[in-house]
Amino acid sequence: MAAGTGSRLARAKRLVAVQEQMRRAAEIELAATRERGAALEADRARLLAALASSDHGAMLLEATAK
Repeated sequence: MAAGTGSRLARAKRLVAVQEQMRRAAEIELAATRERGAALEADRARLLAALASSDHGAMLLEATAK
């Protein structure tokens, strides 16, 4: 019975290790997604600023808003 308990303990430790690896991978993916989101928002802000400063920007922004 002790061998079975040791085997279950080893399996549980492996499962915990896999869960930790999955958590770290998810955190890395989340950080990358947040960075992409921030980059997109910066691009959007630059685009809107460029449109606002153009002669036809107001008309384009109004058409886009509709």
